Amino acid sequence: MTSTPDHSHVIVELEKHPAALLAAYEEAKERVVTAVGPASALKWAEEGVQLANLGARAWEAATEYYKASPQVVEIIGFPQFERWLESGTELVDESPVVAAAYFRASPEVLPTLAPRHIAGWATLGRSLSKGTWKSSSLAARFFDVSNDLVQNVTFHELQLFVSLVQTLSNRSYDLASEALVLGQRVLPAVGEREELISLATVLSETSWREVRGSFEAASRVSLSVDRKLRRRYFSLTERLARAGMANVSAFMLESAQSLARLPQEEQMVVLERAEDLADTSSEAVGAFLKTAPTVLERINISQLDDWYQRGVEFLKENPDGGVAYFKLESQRAEQLLEALSSSIELDRVRGLLGMYANALAGTEVQLQSVGELAHKNIGWVSMELATTDGKNVFLPEMVDQGETKQENFAWLKVVTTHQVGHIEFDSFGFNFDGEASRFENLRRKVADGIGAQPSTTDVSSFFDMFPMRALAADVFSVVEDARVDANLIERYKGLKEHYYKVQDETLQTRTPIHEMPAQQAMVELLIRLSLHQSENAPVPTQYVQQAQEIAALLRQVQDPNATVEDTAEATLRIYHLISQVPNDEVSPDDWEETDLSETEFSEPDVQNIVDNLQQQMEEGEEGQGGEEYESPEDVEYRGDFKPEMVQLLAKMKGQQSGSEDKSDETAEGLTQEEIEQMLRDSSEVDFGDDAEVQQVASNMMKEAGADAPDNPSGQGYNSIPHQDEEGGPLEPSEPRSFV
Repeated sequence: MTSTPDHSHVIVELEKHPAALLAAYEEAKERVVTAVGPASALKWAEEGVQLANLGARAWEAATEYYKASPQVVEIIGFPQFERWLESGTELVDESPVVAAAYFRASPEVLPTLAPRHIAGWATLGRSLSKGTWKSSSLAARFFDVSNDLVQNVTFHELQLFVSLVQTLSNRSYDLASEALVLGQRVLPAVGEREELISLATVLSETSWREVRGSFEAASRVSLSVDRKLRRRYFSLTERLARAGMANVSAFMLESAQSLARLPQEEQMVVLERAEDLADTSSEAVGAFLKTAPTVLERINISQLDDWYQRGVEFLKENPDGGVAYFKLESQRAEQLLEALSSSIELDRVRGLLGMYANALAGTEVQLQSVGELAHKNIGWVSMELATTDGKNVFLPEMVDQGETKQENFAWLKVVTTHQVGHIEFDSFGFNFDGEASRFENLRRKVADGIGAQPSTTDVSSFFDMFPMRALAADVFSVVEDARVDANLIERYKGLKEHYYKVQDETLQTRTPIHEMPAQQAMVELLIRLSLHQSENAPVPTQYVQQAQEIAALLRQVQDPNATVEDTAEATLRIYHLISQVPNDEVSPDDWEETDLSETEFSEPDVQNIVDNLQQQMEEGEEGQGGEEYESPEDVEYRGDFKPEMVQLLAKMKGQQSGSEDKSDETAEGLTQEEIEQMLRDSSEVDFGDDAEVQQVASNMMKEAGADAPDNPSGQGYNSIPHQDEEGGPLEPSEPRSFV
């Protein structure tokens, strides 16, 4: 029977040191004996004693050795364990603090680190220790963060990184220590680690204070630059750093932010041009990368080469002028962009279009961008469609519809004209009880027949008559747009050619009508008729008669004498026709092309309209049959027409828009809750939840308050009503108080 080796001499030696050493030994002993056997365990214990006796604080390293041993021996086995101990013993000779950190980190690091790299890992830490307490602290910090590093970088990358830290330590131990923490945080998130370390190494020699910023900026680069281009990006940045570029980290942040605005194929072209520019001027590279997205908003990628090459020529002639060119601070750069660009920027033509709009409207009209209105969050949300609030016209910030600048300006002019036309031809002055000039007035008769109650605005009162409110609003918008277009073309002959061209282009881009269910197809037909497609018009065979009447009704409002009240009368009749068409799919064989240029309509019986509306109210949308109705796609040049919202805002501001009787009084005392309900009922605004409704209502009240009429001098903002009260005159009740 083999006897168990005696450890008593080990214990005697360990008792000469602080108690923590013996406690660590005793806690680890049983696991080590189980893992390696009694004989090897005795050797393990004696090696710990030898380690503790190497110096004054060597017992600290020996304590960590005993604590780590059970896990380490299980991970790498006893033969490799001996080599691991040898590396630790060498570190104790250098610094017990560093050795302690090495032993302490090993249980977490060794499962990831290949056994052949254990000695190399220890050597990397040892290379950072130079015999001073700051260097020892730096080496110990390296071992502390090693687990995060070895799990995310290759050993070669780890060697490069430690070399970087060693270089930084020659400049500043604080920065070197910070670099270890940055590497622990940033390197796992960056795919191009070797390139980043190489860049930082160059900076450590040329501008060592930039290293921190370059690591922090690298995370932005990983998020902004296309993955396939990042190595080239870091290589370019390193070239610029070697050339002496100042503030490299700022360059990385700004250029990455700019490149993020470009799609991958444009990023590649821009980066290639920047690489070509790097040998000429590093400052020009930064300027070019920063402004490239702005330039590409005005010209296409193929035109960029012409603009870029001209800038390179200027740079060679005059370096300062060339840099200003790429910064877009040069008149030459702007002139060439203007010459190359086919797009029209609102800011560049606002003054000219403003004078034109004022002349059309006969009153002052402010031109603003649609973004300015959308940001108010008062019911208009589109950032692209032109619109008007009845007083100002809002246009897209940039137009790039055509191939030439002339075509785009003509398109924007048509868009502006149409919006001003709504103001000029009083689209928002609709009076529910006003007389129509082309139709018999049926509105009041129908409203009385169905028992409709007046709403806050005339437009709301009109739309409230219809159970299918969205359908009624869509028909009204198309018919009123057609009336305005017809008046503009008739009154301003010079616009006719441009107007018809825009309408023809609009027709060519519409969704095929054959793909739509019947009811939606009839609304689409109305749009096409308003765009002058009356010959060979595609119509579901079953509804040719309705199509003929719709075309005849539309022609009535295209008469120069028609008013917005005629639009309402036409809407009432067209709704009556379309609402009775089920929204069913139409077979491809059930369509025919029809000439609708010369058709007539028959005046409907009021009672039939009333009966149809009441039946729809009783049945609800489920009783209509077929698919749920969806509004048609926008006619882009006509923009976003919101008569209900405009009248509501006008009433809230105390303006006279439309009738001047009971509805004005109704609007005077509107609460936010009442406005919210009107917004929910409106088909002109879509809301996700009640919070959006409340926010828009609140913003509308603020907008209305901004233009509230002034009160007479001395009256304040509100009158104070007199109330009779019982009792006598007031008397002071406190010392030194008066009445």
